[in-house]
Amino acid sequence: MPAADRARSLLEAIEAEHLRLRALLSGHDSGTLAARPPNGKWSVMGNLRHLVFAERMHLGQFIPRGHPLSLSEMAADEYRELRNLRMVAVDEPVRIDDVLGSLESFHLAAREFVVQDTEKVLWGLDVNLRHLRSHIAVIERLLRRAR
Repeated sequence: MPAADRARSLLEAIEAEHLRLRALLSGHDSGTLAARPPNGKWSVMGNLRHLVFAERMHLGQFIPRGHPLSLSEMAADEYRELRNLRMVAVDEPVRIDDVLGSLESFHLAAREFVVQDTEKVLWGLDVNLRHLRSHIAVIERLLRRAR
């Protein structure tokens, strides 16, 4: 398969995972999504914010002028690190629709630039897809435990 076709195939797989993630999160209340598991690891929202941040890291390098980063996209510990570095203080809660919207917005912005015939682009898409799938599996486990 030509590299451009592989890039399109990987993009389609990423987009299918985004749809699956949206369906998975549908109907869950903000308390469930924000609750950390007993082991203290990331909540569903923390995982989701991390996914948006990670997609920017994996694919943002291919957007010529970049794409602005929103604080709502970061997991709590990533946010704390940024707040400590830049003295940013935002206390309002993050809404799931805002995070999902940010993921979609960035993905649409990146889409036109990542259908290139380069191994670097293919690597970025592949890493992003595998990373996305691994966190969706974690989110599924967290939601099953919350029932």
